[in-house]
Amino acid sequence: MKCRIWFIVLLFIALCLYSKSWTIMVYLDADCDLEVCGIVDINEMELTVDTSLFNVVVQIDRNPEYDSSNGNWETTRRYYILPDTEDIITINSLLLEDIGEANMGDPQTLIDFAVWAARNYPADHYALILWDHGSGWYKKGGETKSVCHDETDNDALYLSQGELRDALSAIKDSLGKNIDLIAFDACLMGMVEVEYEVYPYCDAVVHSEHTEPGAGYPYHEILLWLSTNPDATPQELAEAITELYTNSYLPGGSQCCSMSVTQSSVDFLPTYWDFNFALDRFSRELIKAGGLSNSYILSARDASQKYPCPSETSPEHVDLIDFARKIKGEANLPQTLREAAESLEVIFQNFLIAEGHYSDTSDWNVDSSKGVAIYLPQELTDPMYDSLIFSSQNTWIWFLKGYTNLPLEPFLVYMGTGANDTLSPGYNLFRIWLFNSGGATATDVRAWLFCDDPYASIIDTFSTFPDIGSETWEFSDSMFSVEIDSSVPDGRRMTFYLVSFCNSTYWKVNVFSFWVHNPSSGTKREGHGRASIYTSWIFLDIPRGVSVDIELLDVLGRKVKTWKNVKSPKLSVADLPSGIYFMKILTPERKPDTRKILILH
Repeated sequence: MKCRIWFIVLLFIALCLYSKSWTIMVYLDADCDLEVCGIVDINEMELTVDTSLFNVVVQIDRNPEYDSSNGNWETTRRYYILPDTEDIITINSLLLEDIGEANMGDPQTLIDFAVWAARNYPADHYALILWDHGSGWYKKGGETKSVCHDETDNDALYLSQGELRDALSAIKDSLGKNIDLIAFDACLMGMVEVEYEVYPYCDAVVHSEHTEPGAGYPYHEILLWLSTNPDATPQELAEAITELYTNSYLPGGSQCCSMSVTQSSVDFLPTYWDFNFALDRFSRELIKAGGLSNSYILSARDASQKYPCPSETSPEHVDLIDFARKIKGEANLPQTLREAAESLEVIFQNFLIAEGHYSDTSDWNVDSSKGVAIYLPQELTDPMYDSLIFSSQNTWIWFLKGYTNLPLEPFLVYMGTGANDTLSPGYNLFRIWLFNSGGATATDVRAWLFCDDPYASIIDTFSTFPDIGSETWEFSDSMFSVEIDSSVPDGRRMTFYLVSFCNSTYWKVNVFSFWVHNPSSGTKREGHGRASIYTSWIFLDIPRGVSVDIELLDVLGRKVKTWKNVKSPKLSVADLPSGIYFMKILTPERKPDTRKILILH
């Protein structure tokens, strides 16, 4: 027995001496009625883990009431997952340490685990899985706007109080980069409001709009997939989790249980902020059409896909894209609103990695799921909604508050830069443009640019802006400048923060990001047609032998120009007025790639 123990220890030390492609960090809060499911999931991991290719580390907290297996310990333990294909009941992985009763609802506990895991098990990529009950941003009848509820300590990671956001920010600071992938093995976390809380700190997210069965993720299938794809990108792993989870609950699947399921994954490209702008436009058009006082809008809401919390009779989580489709199809609503709805749907598809759903006949129907939900109650009564990042970035909150006209105040929204969402090593100069979504002119506009990335230094951080009228945009009066270190990895996503102030009263923080293009440092992230900044011509990088269709849309989502079967890298736009456009590139092999572009004559 002693020989076996020493063999395991020596093998473990050997495996940890070199960096691997992935470290999977599972924050498993089983201090609740899901305790037995947590034990089962660790045993699933042991079935297919390949420690020669990737690391899986788990922090599990147990509860004194629900399960007595595995010695019935009640504290919090950290395990390094080792292969075990013979025993599917007992945890046989390497116990690294018992840290006593830890409050898994305390953000510091999450920080400590993730920082410890990354320092001890370095890898090229890090995935953080948050395991437990979840309720998105909101749950009726309680304050559990949260994930990871610890019963023993009666605490949770709250979204509306910024706890999850603060924890992820600290983890990112420790890593020196974004978390590559965050996955919520929890109910109801597939919401716009949740995405905005995690967007600054990770490159991709996996979540469920609907509730999840207790079995959660099929960890044995996910790790088996990773063992055959150890060099997977975050987006590829996100897609695999989405598809494997959904398929496992289909009839004949490994976890089939007569329950409906949803799962989706989103890529936080720098142009993800185009989605924010499209949603902001949709919100403004909803308000101007009468908002929640318009019976046709209410009918569209009532007919849209919804996701109930357990025992909830009036679901308030609504599939955003299905709602947009219902609005688009209502002929009695203004054309500008219907166009905004269509534009929102088109732009969202560029960030959706994968989406899967299955409706069981004995459970809630989820057939109209499109990938992301949003909070759409009959009336907004909870002031905590104001504390979400989303509420400070988007006029959706005005729609929820019942406005029927844009309030007579400015509301500045980041719209883009002259850097085309890409930076390079060295000195980068660009202007920033802001859009005023409010009903009053923004005056005396000033803005400061910040970045917490270790490879970036802000040189020129301040600029004024011209006055910005209601529903119009303006460039910064002067250039912002950023110096990027020459050793920066290619394809790195850097998060920036723009603090704006106007009208001697209103201030706002907009969050956005850039890709860094540095081909000398590594492999470039794939992409079609990354356009240059231009005046009369668009220059495209189209691979030899490939033809694409290109559509150009204005900021209202209206199609202004179309090219078919394009093979030339050069397209004329001399006949179009200066302004901001969205260029949608379509190839036969892949979904549309939409990019924000600027024409200046």
